[in-house]
Amino acid sequence: MSIIKSYMYNLVAQVFNVIIPIITIPYVAGILGSSDRLGQYAHIPLLVI
Repeated sequence: MSIIKSYMYNLVAQVFNVIIPIITIPYVAGILGSSDRLGQYAHIPLLVI
């Protein structure tokens, strides 16, 4: 695989790592409501690992 192609794949992955949370966090916060449930669900993966 060429360096340019590898760079482009890495760039796309990094952009998605920034954009996906910007899109999903407000949606999830709206679903869970304005209470502390979002914070509680954010800690669940920490407990699983």
